[in-house]
Amino acid sequence: MRTRRQSAIGGPTPANIDVEGGGEEEYTPPSGVRAKREVCPYGCQRLVAPRTIEIHRTQGCRGLHEEPFGEADRRRNYLCGVCCMEFHTRRGFMDHMNDEHDVAARIHVLDFPNREMFERFFHWLEVQGGANFRTRSGAKRQLTGKRAMMFRCNRTGYVESQSAAERRNREKLGPVRCGYSCTAYVQVTFHEEGHCTATFCGDHYGHDARLRVPLGVKHLIGRYVFDQDMNFGDIVRLLHYKFAPLCTENVLAQRIRMIDNDEIRTIVLALKRQIENGTPLPEAEDIWDEELLDKAQIDRPWITQRNLRPGDKTTEELARELDWPVPSVFVAKQKSADGEYRPVVHMLLGKEQRGDGEDAEDDEDSDHRIVSVEKSPSFQNPVDYHLIPVGETVEYETINVEEVEGGALRRGRPRGATQRATISPHRSNLTRILLSEANYIKTLVAANVTFQNDQELMRWIHKLREVRKELNDSSKREGHTMQTPADAYFDHLVHEDILRDERKRPYDTAFTPINGNTDLGIVSDDEELITQTTQGHIHYRPELWN
Repeated sequence: MRTRRQSAIGGPTPANIDVEGGGEEEYTPPSGVRAKREVCPYGCQRLVAPRTIEIHRTQGCRGLHEEPFGEADRRRNYLCGVCCMEFHTRRGFMDHMNDEHDVAARIHVLDFPNREMFERFFHWLEVQGGANFRTRSGAKRQLTGKRAMMFRCNRTGYVESQSAAERRNREKLGPVRCGYSCTAYVQVTFHEEGHCTATFCGDHYGHDARLRVPLGVKHLIGRYVFDQDMNFGDIVRLLHYKFAPLCTENVLAQRIRMIDNDEIRTIVLALKRQIENGTPLPEAEDIWDEELLDKAQIDRPWITQRNLRPGDKTTEELARELDWPVPSVFVAKQKSADGEYRPVVHMLLGKEQRGDGEDAEDDEDSDHRIVSVEKSPSFQNPVDYHLIPVGETVEYETINVEEVEGGALRRGRPRGATQRATISPHRSNLTRILLSEANYIKTLVAANVTFQNDQELMRWIHKLREVRKELNDSSKREGHTMQTPADAYFDHLVHEDILRDERKRPYDTAFTPINGNTDLGIVSDDEELITQTTQGHIHYRPELWN
């Protein structure tokens, strides 16, 4: 007679089986089970699917790497993104975030007369919070006739995907899963009488806005391609033009304006497979997609059935009338030695990078500009200019601006003969200041941070330009006539990383054409920024700089 050890969730473990009479023999799974499994690397010897190893670690694995806190026999479903402490219950996790990190997330309970009203609220909550929700545990049918569904913020958790497309997206925008638990969730119960009750927290912390492209916009792109034979560039320009007026008040419009040719190609291929499988493009839209496209004033003659009738209230009007709680986005804070809360960014950045000088602005409005800091991508030139010793002779490449064709500096490939020069202490200090401030803005851009307004961005650029001007004046006084690596780094930073970010620049709705001989490979789709070119110098619209 054999007895199997029972796991924490009640099932047999695929470990060794005790055999009556002494000894152990290897457990052989049934012949029909051939799913790929790996032995848990944390020491419990269970076979776990590779994609669920991290979930298994936080939900009951008690192997060789035992944590020093918490109860060993309970699952830990919630991970703090600041101090990495794990919690068994959501209430304990949210109390910790409120007490230790000043994240005052609120839990609300609302009743809805029908499922349609809840779905409108659910989509409104996603748009207002800047993040989608995903189903956590599917639908659970209970004995009472109720059906409950649990949703968590889509940025919660950690998944290591091997998809090449997702790897490219992570390189552009960072991973979708932030590696820890967000406070936002929705738990809804559908009653057999028809009404539903939602217990939810719409407040987020620790991540930026990341929304999916609405399904109605995907179908709109499919109609443009399959029915009207529009090319991808025209579709991108049309979406930019239509949704530009809505960007100041709707984060979903900002997401749509970020659609590029590659994303349109992916959408079209998916819709093409859908049509080949026998599912045509629909002739109706969800009510929230209908509201969005109507607000953008996009004609859709193929829509034969509309949800909104004249006189019906929009979702925004219902939200104001029913007083739906607007979500907040918090910046996690940490208690300092003096007992006050400080944003996490101030603890990660050094004194020089966060600007603790005499003219630094230490106001509360600037505390939420950045949530987390990652190492900035290195400049393509292998020389580390931060380590230039004072008064030491170094080699660097000279730059002849008149010979630069199409902005070679912007590609990070300066050309010219190698010369030798001695960097004075004053000039070396200015170089460090310039690169320190430049790295700070580059960190903001790499972290996908949106500046609160144009004045804030202009203030940073103006500060860098003042340092650069002083650096150039010092170069002239010392007899240098060539551009230094720090100057080339500054050009590369400002031109490529800031001005090419569409969220940080005005948009030209008149589609200003390019004048002069400009390298289109460098300008790409950003021709609205260019007014003219002269001898390789790219001149941008003055409102971006003045």
